[in-house]
Amino acid sequence: MIVDSVMGSRGVMLVVVLMLAGCVQPRASFREGQGSAPPPSREGAGPVAATAPEASAASDTVHTSSSQNGPQTEESAPTVALGSSPDFGDAPVETIDFLSALRLASRKTIDVAILRERLEIAKANLDEVTALFLPRLQVGGGYMRHDGRLQQTRGDVFDVTRSSLGAVPHVEFSVDPGGAYFERLSRKQLVEAASHGEVRTQAESMVRAAMYYYDLVEALAMVSVARESMAHTTAQVELNQSLVEVEAALRVNLVRAQAELARDEGELHALLHVLRKSSNALATWLRLPPQTVLRPAEDRIKPLPLVDTERGAVALVESALARRPDLHELEALRAAANEAVSGARWTPWLPEVSLFAGYGVYGGGRSGFVGDFGDRFDAGAGITWTFDGLGFVDAARVRRARAEANEASLRLAGLREQIAADVINNFERIRSLQALSAAARSRIRAAEEALELVRARAQAGDAIQIEILDAIRDLAQARAQLVRSITDFNRVHYLLFYQVEGSAWSDETARR
Repeated sequence: MIVDSVMGSRGVMLVVVLMLAGCVQPRASFREGQGSAPPPSREGAGPVAATAPEASAASDTVHTSSSQNGPQTEESAPTVALGSSPDFGDAPVETIDFLSALRLASRKTIDVAILRERLEIAKANLDEVTALFLPRLQVGGGYMRHDGRLQQTRGDVFDVTRSSLGAVPHVEFSVDPGGAYFERLSRKQLVEAASHGEVRTQAESMVRAAMYYYDLVEALAMVSVARESMAHTTAQVELNQSLVEVEAALRVNLVRAQAELARDEGELHALLHVLRKSSNALATWLRLPPQTVLRPAEDRIKPLPLVDTERGAVALVESALARRPDLHELEALRAAANEAVSGARWTPWLPEVSLFAGYGVYGGGRSGFVGDFGDRFDAGAGITWTFDGLGFVDAARVRRARAEANEASLRLAGLREQIAADVINNFERIRSLQALSAAARSRIRAAEEALELVRARAQAGDAIQIEILDAIRDLAQARAQLVRSITDFNRVHYLLFYQVEGSAWSDETARR
């Protein structure tokens, strides 16, 4: 033990130093050396909402409540503050809240813009097919000059030189009623599918933004944990430096503390890289300048339950199967495939109808003379049945349409099974994360008490340096476990919310 290694008057001095050191509480912010970001300005922030107050110096530490005051509620249990954003040079720091990130994702991402254009394409295709039921109007005129041989109707061949000029507006109506009718029904279903696809893409874009946001929250919280651990280790280094001045034989403790501090510094730098990467991923997805440093508006991480899991897994699965936009999208695609089957089956048996009429002025004469103008009227009608390849091509089209419809049905059934499995897995994952969070809070309280006890033992000369360093590391690991369990809880809850509600976060949801 340390006291046993101290002899003579140096022993008395060492015990005094240890007792004084026990009063030191290394709880200060570790902004020194890391830099602190200036308060985010609302000016020039664009759509990013700067709503959170500037974090105080105390928010860089982990807030806990005493474990000697009886059982603790969820609110009084240990939590991890996010602290201030590190200094990333000249990069502007913007504060963004969760709802603002989702709003931006619902409007500005590339995927949402692409699906909106696809919806416009589907609507244009539907309008094009609908217009096939309207006649075609041709307005214009023509001039013809003929020089040379020409054959009469009775068979005589002779030389002719003639010219003609006419202006005959022409109205023509030609439609394949079977093909146009079923094609219109099919494309109408495709418009419905594109509409649900837009809703799905918008919701999935918001889900991805939520995942990026929680990655950012987790990264900043982990940096806060690493800063606190470094503060504890730095205090141990400073303490051992003073002890070495009293007893040179204790230099081994100083070296151990310095090695632990170097490890903490390396861990902090790695976490700062993760933080910057998370910020860049969210900014890029929201189509903000990638050099912008985003900081969450929350001052500490906390669970955000969005789904009433007390309803049970069966009720959640039923809600998901009734509301998911991707299911509605596939159902519309299957309906379009079924309309294609009907069209392939009935189109050959429905005739193509054609009508035309034209009225105008026509005149001509021999050689280059153009005259004798007068009225001219042309009209006609026709009805035609067409069997491509003696009907074998039509039969192949029916088989292909049936196979495509069957494929759409199988895809729909597979998606239903996958949705049910995802809902159940996330439901069970939430229960597991709740237990993990509770265990992490208990571990934090135990680690805090262990650190206090081992420091007290060190003051009494009944503990060695490595025990203190181990206690500091255990406390940091417990806090990191709580950070990951809460952020994973929020991620899974948001995924389950999308799966069950069939939509993404909205202002109405926020009010609930």
